[in-house]
Amino acid sequence: MYDLRKWWELADNYEGELIGIVTTFQIIHSACVFSLGSKYRKGFFSNKTFIAIYSIGFVLLSLLLLLNPNPISCVFHINCGTQDVLQSLGYSVWWDAPSVYFNTSGHNVIPVEFRWTVFFIVLFNLAALLAWEGFVILGPVRKMAKKFADGRWQVKKHPIRI
Repeated sequence: MYDLRKWWELADNYEGELIGIVTTFQIIHSACVFSLGSKYRKGFFSNKTFIAIYSIGFVLLSLLLLLNPNPISCVFHINCGTQDVLQSLGYSVWWDAPSVYFNTSGHNVIPVEFRWTVFFIVLFNLAALLAWEGFVILGPVRKMAKKFADGRWQVKKHPIRI
């Protein structure tokens, strides 16, 4: 039985970890995709500051997801657990791991194969977002739709009579 007033104890689980990682990847990927540029503005590839911040975020999230338990991942409660449980799983713990982990198993370390699966899903999602934005929203599909709809659905203006 959990005391729901202690909401922070409900976060040390696999679901919260995966939802947090995937959602954060989605946020930074959306910033990338919506900055492709268009007729009146340059794309993100010409903005060095954006590329630096995006790269730092992408690398940090990738490391949090793919690396074995380490001090940084334990700060974020991703792929972490108590010192005893991590050692029983075969990881060497040279840092001060949490003494209490609010999970029945005492850890939320994702299996390595599943980490790579999630990582490739996230990369595929970025590619799909870029393709959709580049070809449908800004590219040839948009041009075809504008050509097809030219003048068909415009609102007719009526003169105002006083």
